[in-house]
Order: sequence, then C-alpha cells, then structure tokens
Amino acid sequence: MDVMFGRRETRRAEALRRDAERACDQQEIASLRNQLAELDRKWNTELVTHSLKTRQRIADHLRRLGLKQGRQARLAVQSDINANMAKLEEMFPNVFPVWKKLFENARIEYEQRPIGSLSVKGNVGAEQFRMYLSTEISGHVLDVGCGPLQLPYYLSGLDVERIAGIDPLPGSRKRDFEFCQGFAEFLPWPDEEFDAVVIGTSLDHVLSLDMVFSEILRVLRPDGVCVIWLGFIAGAPEYDPLAETIEALDDYHIFHFDRPWFLKLIQKYFDIQEEFATDSQSTFYSLKKKGSK
Repeated sequence: MDVMFGRRETRRAEALRRDAERACDQQEIASLRNQLAELDRKWNTELVTHSLKTRQRIADHLRRLGLKQGRQARLAVQSDINANMAKLEEMFPNVFPVWKKLFENARIEYEQRPIGSLSVKGNVGAEQFRMYLSTEISGHVLDVGCGPLQLPYYLSGLDVERIAGIDPLPGSRKRDFEFCQGFAEFLPWPDEEFDAVVIGTSLDHVLSLDMVFSEILRVLRPDGVCVIWLGFIAGAPEYDPLAETIEALDDYHIFHFDRPWFLKLIQKYFDIQEEFATDSQSTFYSLKKKGSK
C-alpha cells in the first residue's frame, strides 16, 4: 500500500468528518456521509490488497527456499455421476427436487455465460483468493466445485500436474488439470490423498454440507489444509437437507450462509486457523482437521 495514499486519505477523512459536524443542511450532511463511506471502502480495499501481497511475497520466498513441497497427484477412481445423483435423491427425497431444479438453472447459466463465473481473471475476489491461496496451500491440491473453466483463475501459478478438480458440470473444453465430473458428496479419491482442499464460492450449491465436509476430512492428509471462499447473508436461516419442506431462495440457491450457523457447523469438523474477511461480501477460511497441529 502507498504510504502517502494512507496519510493523504486519513487527512481527507478527518476533514470530511469536521465538515459533517459543521454542516446544517441535511442534503449536505448526506453528501458528506456518502463521501466518507466511499473513502472507507477504498481504504479497506487498499488494506486488504496490501496484506495479501505481503503474505504472497513471504510464500514466494519460502518456495524459493524449497520449504513448500508436495507429492505428485494420483488419478481418481471411476465415478458414476448418475448413480450418485440417484443416491442423493434417495437420501434427501424432500429437498432433492428443489435442489435439482436449481442445479439445472446453474448449468444453463454456466453454459450460456461462463464468463460470469466468479473464478475468471479480472474478478477482484478471484484475484484476492489467488493471492491468499498462494500463502496457504502446496502439494497435491483438490478443487471442490472447480466450475467449467479450463483453469479457475485463483489456481493460476500452481503446478497443474498437482491439481485435481471435481464439478458436476463437464465444461465445454478439456481442463488443464486432472478433472472428474461428479458431486462433492462423493469424492472419488483415496483416503488422505490431498495436501490441500480448495472450495471457491461453490459450497452454497451442494446438497449435503455434512457429507461434503466428511468427504473432505477423509481425503485430506492429517496435516492438510482446507481453504474456503464464501459470502455471508446476515439472518439467513440454518440449512437442513432433511427438512420436510424447503423452498428455493432464488434461482440458484437452496440456502445462504449466515456466519453464526456456519461457524457452528464448520467447527464440528475443523479447527479454524484463520478467518480473513476481504469486505462485506467475501470471507476466506483456512481450516485444519480438529486436533491437528
């Protein structure tokens, strides 16, 4: 972050606050408050970017020293996506029809407008997540919900021969990494296969969160890390796939995350190493298996 920018904007914020205190006209007060809010937003963005870039420089230095190493990726076992779909319908008969309709909506959206994905280059969140991942993961990496792109932008810079991904959507072009079409509830890899598991904005599209987290724990090495990118909507009700009735919240989601119930759920499976909020829309989590160092 530019130090001069910080000093300059701090002085500007102080001046705006003094003006707001002196202002009598309501329209003038509203204008000054809007200017303060915009300044706070820019200031937060600068702080987040500066923090992530510092972490990335440290991680790059460690890689140059050869301290971050991992194993070569091994191929997944065969997976039958239709059979797994049938299992989900059998396990969650009440919620499944609603989830299936939303799944089809998402499939059509991705096929018609793949550039709308949050994992494309130019998306601020994807760039921030890429920098965050560079400090958190190494070795054999699994991307759960990797999407239809050849390579999600947040994984750029990693060794593609050490990346595996799974997604229900086949995509229109061959992936640059090992890819398996399937669901996160049924990961077709052996136990303790991965050094890191990544979930980038796809966790709010699964059918069973408990199944997904159980599978991640199974394929993650004892000292491995799970890194999640998600957003919160305050007051969103806790999700239960075994509920007798449930309605879609929008065209693509059967649930949204609210931070309190997400933390209650995640702490059943993981110890939280770090919670990194970039803004009001995105939060990154670095997680370890419970009791691991």
